[in-house]
Amino acid sequence: APDLFARGGRDIELGYEAADGAEGRRIRMAIPLEATMADIAATLALARQTGPVAVMGFCWGGSLAYLSACRLAGLSAAIGYYGGMIVDHIEEQPQCPIELHFGRNDPHIPLAGVARIHKAYPMMPIHLYEAGHGFHCDERKDFDAPSAAIAWQRSMTFLNEHMHS
Repeated sequence: APDLFARGGRDIELGYEAADGAEGRRIRMAIPLEATMADIAATLALARQTGPVAVMGFCWGGSLAYLSACRLAGLSAAIGYYGGMIVDHIEEQPQCPIELHFGRNDPHIPLAGVARIHKAYPMMPIHLYEAGHGFHCDERKDFDAPSAAIAWQRSMTFLNEHMHS
């Protein structure tokens, strides 16, 4: 996986406290999206040398997984968890199978936005969970073990269906 914060500094490690989140957002906003996509493209080019490649991301990474599916060639599949920027890029069409996961109680991603994504791509698997933002991360307050387990199983099934040589 590329170190998506490397352009913002060396050895950046952030937790899930409010100050860490604010610092992460500051770094993310200072790095042009085109540069981040270039880093992902370079990583995918290297990984494709060994076989089929998929992307999976959480939060900002969930949005980047969607954008990778739309903008980068050669992906077999993409999976995005609670990607808040997806609705802002809804006009960009995925070029590979993609599956999305969202929490119904996510204060950062309105259900109306998720509904817009579903309306634009009715055949795209979009799963909703009775959980909040970050429900898959066991270090966050919104971690929800049952939702995380179901989402992970769905993700692995999706990858198994789409990852072939």
